[in-house]
Amino acid sequence: MQSTKSIFMKNLILLSLILLFLSCSDQENKHQPDKIVLAYVTGGNRPLPDPSYMTHIYFAFGHVNKTFDGIFIPRKERLKEIVALKKTIHP
Repeated sequence: MQSTKSIFMKNLILLSLILLFLSCSDQENKHQPDKIVLAYVTGGNRPLPDPSYMTHIYFAFGHVNKTFDGIFIPRKERLKEIVALKKTIHP
């Protein structure tokens, strides 16, 4: 037969592992959004998305420069407009 102390220690270890598992899984969910709403925005003249509906905005197109050591953005003002969207939601 197992002693009372041995049973207590096994139960304590089991309880500790369960609490550790639950606390770790809870932490992951706090940093993850419930869903991701993505907008894909080009350098063209199309309207910008409403940032109150978006969690992420992908901007296209940057081009590799002629020396292949950086990028070239043809319409930098368009990129600045997109970056400014964040300030409308998170001033």
